[in-house]
Amino acid sequence: MDKTGRNALRVGDLLQDNFKELYEQLRQKHQVMINTYHFTEDISTDEKEFFEAVEFLKELNIVNGEYFLNKLIKEGKKYWPKARREVCWILILVHSHL
Repeated sequence: MDKTGRNALRVGDLLQDNFKELYEQLRQKHQVMINTYHFTEDISTDEKEFFEAVEFLKELNIVNGEYFLNKLIKEGKKYWPKARREVCWILILVHSHL
Protein backbone atom coordinates (compact mmCIF):
# COMPACT_ATOMS: atom_id res chain seq x y z
CA MET A 1 0.00 0.00 0.00
CA ASP A 2 2.67 2.50 0.94
CA LYS A 3 4.60 2.33 -2.31
CA THR A 4 1.50 2.59 -4.47
CA GLY A 5 -0.40 4.86 -2.10
CA ARG A 6 2.40 7.44 -2.02
CA ASN A 7 2.25 7.71 1.76
CA ALA A 8 5.66 9.17 2.34
CA LEU A 9 7.50 12.37 3.03
CA ARG A 10 9.11 14.05 0.04
CA VAL A 11 12.43 15.84 0.17
CA GLY A 12 10.62 19.13 -0.45
CA ASP A 13 8.54 18.50 2.68
CA LEU A 14 11.69 19.02 4.76
CA LEU A 15 11.51 22.73 3.99
CA GLN A 16 7.87 23.14 5.04
CA ASP A 17 7.06 24.93 8.30
CA ASN A 18 4.78 22.06 9.29
CA PHE A 19 7.31 19.28 8.57
CA LYS A 20 7.19 17.83 12.09
CA GLU A 21 3.39 17.73 11.91
CA LEU A 22 3.53 15.95 8.53
CA TYR A 23 6.08 13.53 9.99
CA GLU A 24 3.96 12.78 13.07
CA GLN A 25 0.82 12.15 11.02
CA LEU A 26 2.66 9.78 8.74
CA ARG A 27 4.47 8.09 11.63
CA GLN A 28 1.16 7.37 13.37
CA LYS A 29 -0.35 6.02 10.15
CA HIS A 30 2.64 3.73 9.62
CA GLN A 31 2.57 2.63 13.25
CA VAL A 32 -1.01 1.42 12.78
CA MET A 33 0.07 -0.45 9.64
CA ILE A 34 3.04 -2.18 11.28
CA ASN A 35 1.05 -3.04 14.39
CA THR A 36 -1.10 -5.32 12.26
CA TYR A 37 2.04 -7.42 11.73
CA HIS A 38 2.77 -7.59 15.48
CA PHE A 39 5.96 -5.59 15.01
CA THR A 40 7.50 -5.18 18.46
CA GLU A 41 10.57 -3.03 17.84
CA ASP A 42 10.34 0.54 19.12
CA ILE A 43 10.93 2.69 16.04
CA SER A 44 11.21 5.85 18.12
CA THR A 45 14.78 4.83 19.00
CA ASP A 46 15.81 5.76 15.44
CA GLU A 47 14.17 9.19 15.44
CA LYS A 48 17.21 11.07 16.76
CA GLU A 49 19.33 9.78 13.88
CA PHE A 50 16.47 10.44 11.43
CA PHE A 51 16.14 14.08 12.46
CA GLU A 52 19.93 14.54 12.31
CA ALA A 53 19.75 13.29 8.72
CA VAL A 54 16.89 15.71 8.04
CA GLU A 55 19.03 18.62 9.24
CA PHE A 56 21.88 17.45 6.99
CA LEU A 57 19.56 17.28 3.98
CA LYS A 58 18.32 20.81 4.67
CA GLU A 59 21.89 22.05 4.17
CA LEU A 60 21.95 20.71 0.60
CA ASN A 61 20.79 22.60 -2.45
CA ILE A 62 17.37 20.96 -2.81
CA VAL A 63 15.91 21.39 -6.27
CA ASN A 64 12.91 20.14 -8.20
CA GLY A 65 14.72 17.55 -10.30
CA GLU A 66 12.44 17.71 -13.32
CA TYR A 67 12.70 21.49 -13.71
CA PHE A 68 16.37 21.53 -12.80
CA LEU A 69 17.38 18.98 -15.44
CA ASN A 70 15.10 20.45 -18.12
CA LYS A 71 16.61 23.89 -17.54
CA LEU A 72 20.10 22.51 -18.02
CA ILE A 73 19.06 20.64 -21.15
CA LYS A 74 17.46 23.81 -22.59
CA GLU A 75 20.71 25.65 -21.89
CA GLY A 76 22.46 23.05 -24.02
CA LYS A 77 24.68 21.81 -21.22
CA LYS A 78 26.05 18.35 -21.74
CA TYR A 79 28.50 18.34 -18.88
CA TRP A 80 27.29 19.95 -15.70
CA PRO A 81 30.23 20.28 -13.29
CA LYS A 82 28.34 22.54 -10.88
CA ALA A 83 25.22 20.44 -11.11
CA ARG A 84 26.82 17.03 -10.62
CA ARG A 85 26.33 16.97 -6.84
CA GLU A 86 22.66 17.96 -7.10
CA VAL A 87 22.02 15.45 -9.89
CA CYS A 88 23.66 12.70 -7.84
CA TRP A 89 21.45 13.54 -4.86
CA ILE A 90 18.38 13.58 -7.07
CA LEU A 91 19.22 10.14 -8.41
CA ILE A 92 19.96 8.77 -4.95
CA LEU A 93 16.76 10.19 -3.47
CA VAL A 94 14.62 9.08 -6.40
CA HIS A 95 16.15 5.61 -6.32
CA SER A 96 15.60 5.25 -2.57
CA HIS A 97 11.99 6.38 -2.98
CA LEU A 98 11.13 3.68 -5.55
